[in-house]
Amino acid sequence: MSRADTFRLARHVVSVAVAAVFIYASISKIQEPDKFATQLRYYKLFPLWSLHLLALTIPWWELIAGFAVLIPALRKGASIVLFLLSFAFFVSVSQALARGLSIECGCFGTESGKIGWAVLALDVSLLMATVFLLRGKRRGEQGAHEPSPATA
Repeated sequence: MSRADTFRLARHVVSVAVAAVFIYASISKIQEPDKFATQLRYYKLFPLWSLHLLALTIPWWELIAGFAVLIPALRKGASIVLFLLSFAFFVSVSQALARGLSIECGCFGTESGKIGWAVLALDVSLLMATVFLLRGKRRGEQGAHEPSPATA
């Protein structure tokens, strides 16, 4: 297996893993936006007027970008959206930990545990994964529509 093939396989595996996390995370929040709004309130980070708007939109961004990251033509844009969401989650959890808040993370809706180092590690892992997906093609890697130098 060439380096390009290995990179392509790794990118596929990472995109499936990232998609699975974000799609799974979105489902219960879409089903119960009121509970997600309550979890957002506990962070004491957002103005009260914004909580329902955030609770209604964030899960849909997670779901749509989660599916989009699986489509090669949409992967870069979806990875940017997922990076920004992961960064926002990282900042939210970090500030809550720094302030000593003992709250549920809200990461996976009602199935979420308390915030802590494990949640922060998940956020960092998602940040790293989305950066990896943003890297694009490696030198020498050919897309499906590009002829290889040998056949051109």
